[in-house]
Amino acid sequence: MSNRSLIACLGWLLLAAIPGQTASPIVNVPTGDALWTIDISYPKNPTGNILVRENHMLKAEVTRKSGMRRDRIWWSATAESEVWISETARLRVYENPDNRAIYVIPFSDSTMTVFVPRDFNEDMFQWVTPALHTGVENFDGRPCDVFAGNISRTFTLPGMQATSITIPPMPHKLWLDAETHQPVAMDTGVALYKFRFSEAPPEPLVMPDRLQKALDRYLADLTPSKRVERLRARAQGK
Repeated sequence: MSNRSLIACLGWLLLAAIPGQTASPIVNVPTGDALWTIDISYPKNPTGNILVRENHMLKAEVTRKSGMRRDRIWWSATAESEVWISETARLRVYENPDNRAIYVIPFSDSTMTVFVPRDFNEDMFQWVTPALHTGVENFDGRPCDVFAGNISRTFTLPGMQATSITIPPMPHKLWLDAETHQPVAMDTGVALYKFRFSEAPPEPLVMPDRLQKALDRYLADLTPSKRVERLRARAQGK
């Protein structure tokens, strides 16, 4: 893995949840059909520059409906992109914000998911424990229970020779609405996330054509006869 790829990979890891972690029972997040809106900001260094990759996330809108999920992500340097997730098919359709390439990635394939923006879900809060409760304070005028601590994480990067990377402890802070126990904001030391939760819109989720076509091609390749036909055509330069 090149240094550039490794740096990009670490950027996503620092900004995101880790697949497979267990969500904290302390945090009340909507289950089933729901709409999450997440505004994202970043700390700045003394020169006024933010401390993350050049093209960084500014906002995410996560819609869950009838077993499907759409993440719309707004970026600082490129147009918005989408990630579609099917829990039943266990597939992720990912649009790269930098080059607009589209990938269909099964949950079982860890070789690509490390380069995909991590899921905005309950696992973002897996680090929260009762021992980290520090008191109550207001955030944007709302009384909140506060949980804070220095959190260290270890990641295993996929490849022929798996590489483990331990990120030094970083200050984390979570503000939970004192009444609903829903997340209001979370500071990970790298980004500040502000959360809003509401009901999912009534209309069904419809995947854009460009993503649906990529998914259809992927599913066609899973059919043995179609796969043979496609490989034969490629071999013949068609």
